[in-house]
Amino acid sequence: MGKNFSDGNSVFESSIGAKIVADYATKVAGVNIKSNLSLFQSYESANLSNWTWINSFGYTIWKGIGLGFEFGLRNNRQEAANFQSVELADADNKLQSYWLFGLSYAF
Repeated sequence: MGKNFSDGNSVFESSIGAKIVADYATKVAGVNIKSNLSLFQSYESANLSNWTWINSFGYTIWKGIGLGFEFGLRNNRQEAANFQSVELADADNKLQSYWLFGLSYAF
């Protein structure tokens, strides 16, 4: 398999592959919308590939103060195997997700 680039005892394997990134931003009816997709496709094994998709929405209420909402999805078999302390092929690679809501300030 791939060679690890770290000096320590890394549980993650490096591999040759393609990094693909797509960004999109727009404003619709006063709502700022941003989307980012980051994908690594390994040439060696699909088990070494991963992706992250983050979407955010923001709305300015008054003098630069606004509300924001963000959610993200992530799929990474190596992280799942490390967290579960199992071999890579045995990892239960469930879709990871998060969301946040809060105040924002633009200047």
